[in-house]
Amino acid sequence: VRSSGPGGQNVNKVNTKVELRVDLKVADWLPEDVKERLRQQQANRINKDGELVLQMQEYRNQGRNRQAAFDKLKDVVSVASVAPKVRKMRTGLSKEAKERRLKEKKRRHELKESRRKKFDMDF
Repeated sequence: VRSSGPGGQNVNKVNTKVELRVDLKVADWLPEDVKERLRQQQANRINKDGELVLQMQEYRNQGRNRQAAFDKLKDVVSVASVAPKVRKMRTGLSKEAKERRLKEKKRRHELKESRRKKFDMDF
């Protein structure tokens, strides 16, 4: 496949573009969870047949483009092989935190109450 971009006459004469296709359905060297993450993360690079398609036309010779395509595949797979961190949802205050809060409220109440003037209502 001919690549576009700089290269002068070389662009018109030489096939330097590389297209690397990995069929995820038959790629038994990848664990299923990694394949699933690849499908999610690289959805725009997966065609209708379930193939991951990487195209490289960065360099002016095919050998360097081929190596760049394999490096890109290695990077994509290594990113997908890292399992996402399980995030814990906060379910509310603990019993200790509720107790501390109520004790502090009671202490503040008593402090403020002690500052009030006491009126004797007996006539």
